[in-house]
Amino acid sequence: MSTIISHNQYLKSSGFTESASIQQICQPLEHLGIQNFIYFKLYPNGEFVDLFADPYWAELYFNKFFKQEYSHQAINEHCQLLAKKLTFIDTMDTEVLRDGKHYFDYMSAISFAFHQDNFRESFIFLSKSYNKIAMESNLEFSDALKHFTIYFKNKATKIIYAAEKEKLKFPSTYLPQPIAGQQTSFQDNSSAARFLNATPITTFELKNDAKLTKREIECACWLSSGKTINEIAEILCKSPRTIEHHITSVKEKLNCAKATEIPQKLNNTHLKFLLQNFTKTIK
Repeated sequence: MSTIISHNQYLKSSGFTESASIQQICQPLEHLGIQNFIYFKLYPNGEFVDLFADPYWAELYFNKFFKQEYSHQAINEHCQLLAKKLTFIDTMDTEVLRDGKHYFDYMSAISFAFHQDNFRESFIFLSKSYNKIAMESNLEFSDALKHFTIYFKNKATKIIYAAEKEKLKFPSTYLPQPIAGQQTSFQDNSSAARFLNATPITTFELKNDAKLTKREIECACWLSSGKTINEIAEILCKSPRTIEHHITSVKEKLNCAKATEIPQKLNNTHLKFLLQNFTKTIK
């Protein structure tokens, strides 16, 4: 493990050199009118991982960061903004976000933060002026972005792992203060379907450290859409006994007494968007 302490070191790190791969992972966001994405993981000791889909903004940001051209207040305001569980940003009014607006035309953003015992993850979605994210109350769009956070962690596992071996660290003058732990709508069903087809979920981590497999997620989605075990077996070309095994596994992982409890349990997770739109993806 090493800590990056200079701009030149950062330009050689996987956090920067993998930007093309991050851009490729983020391509499905175009279906939602999103032009940039940032993944930010902060640890209590001030170490962090920051992955940008836009390498030009990343280079500008970290050039100013290592030269300490951002004020202590600017960094704290930015980190506290990203610590909120859900934030709609239509003014880009922190110093860091103003750079994105001034140099790269990013005019609005939505940020999600998920707090764990030993770290905090933030996912930031940005749009440019020609496709500014509407800040109306649209829960389906928020659920779609939460769905993408799962997809991103599935696809970027190796990139995140490599970046965690080359963490950055806030200088003592920058160390952010701790903080306790609108939207573009889908014009039709086809846009939700295109987005889901472009962002398949291969595994889903639960809070109890268990994971749902791709097949378990698929069975749970069909069950939630009203299909019986025999119908699911026919659709997936598997035996009813195999499907029953998958459903039993899902019940155990979700602590459900009955299979009928599965839809409600999953509806309270970031799989909600997938569950509600699953049948739209079937051609």
